[in-house]
Amino acid sequence: MQRLMAIPGVALCLLFLFTGCSGSGSSFFPVQKNNPPQDTVQTFAGFYSDGTKNIPCLWTGTTRTDLPVPTGTVGAEAFSPIVAVNGTIYAAGTYDDGNNSHACYWTGTTRTDLTMPAGATDALALAIAVDNGTVYTAGSYTDDSGTYPCYWVGTVPHTGFNTAGFDDAYADAIAVSGGAVYTAGYYYDSAKHVDVACYWTDTALTTLGDDTNTSDATGIAVSNGVVYTSGRYNNGSNSVPCYWTGTTVTPLPISSGTTDGEAEAITVSGGVVYTAGINYNNGQVVPCYWTGNVRTDLAGDGTHNAFAFALIVSDGTVYTGGYYYNAAPGPGSYAIPCYWKGTTRTDLAGSGAHDAEIINGWWEVD
Repeated sequence: MQRLMAIPGVALCLLFLFTGCSGSGSSFFPVQKNNPPQDTVQTFAGFYSDGTKNIPCLWTGTTRTDLPVPTGTVGAEAFSPIVAVNGTIYAAGTYDDGNNSHACYWTGTTRTDLTMPAGATDALALAIAVDNGTVYTAGSYTDDSGTYPCYWVGTVPHTGFNTAGFDDAYADAIAVSGGAVYTAGYYYDSAKHVDVACYWTDTALTTLGDDTNTSDATGIAVSNGVVYTSGRYNNGSNSVPCYWTGTTVTPLPISSGTTDGEAEAITVSGGVVYTAGINYNNGQVVPCYWTGNVRTDLAGDGTHNAFAFALIVSDGTVYTGGYYYNAAPGPGSYAIPCYWKGTTRTDLAGSGAHDAEIINGWWEVD
């Protein structure tokens, strides 16, 4: 695996929502105030490659819609989770003008650029929430001294996160509840060479991992005032998928013979915690989701690496989203975006011979 922008996770994660969701009250993702009916149309955010650059897009059902970026953009991505409010889709994203990365979000197909924090040279928007008509996005920015987490209210950046005095830090997921903004991510301790999982309430830090082994928090949900985060921790030899209830960790089971796994997304429905992620089975990446601590494996083409990094629960049915590879790494191998309803996979339109992915985080899988 190769980390491009130091975003946690082994691979690309995603979340998806459904068009037609109501945006009343605290309408943030991934917690669902009202689960949508199963026959509504799924919408995903991501990108496809035309062979020279990445193009941000939405998939509604299996129909792809490109998202606008400025002339001269050399690459861009739209990130899930997306938010649906009164039939309008909101998605966060990033585009590269050839010199700098810029954070933005789209309302339908209308792009809104986010203000660069003071002194920043690059910014990423990786997650989005909408609460009482206000758009919130979360991500990170880079200046001459390092990389730092931030969130935007509308287009205004909020910085100054507590990062425990350590080095680079990142916010990768967002939820809004009770007037507070919750973001999940990690900070990096260069002295000990470990990432430390955490979440922030507004800018106040809650540490989840320890400073001995690497840990990451990649998804966040708030239910009945309790904060849930998904992620992984290293037990000294392996990466263990897990979720935290507050600061209490729950490890999740992986396949027999598997050495590593990660939980990349989380939601709570009917008092049950659901997570989605991956586990490695004899060298193959296998997508899965967990209902509580019960794992359900999913299939790509049955032979090559596949990934599931998001989910939603609707009327008792679990939907996960991800992508799979059509071949082993090498010439002719590319990613195919998809989602699973239960364990039934539906492929989405890509660009034919190049990667197309539904994503949350800048990761490249070797």
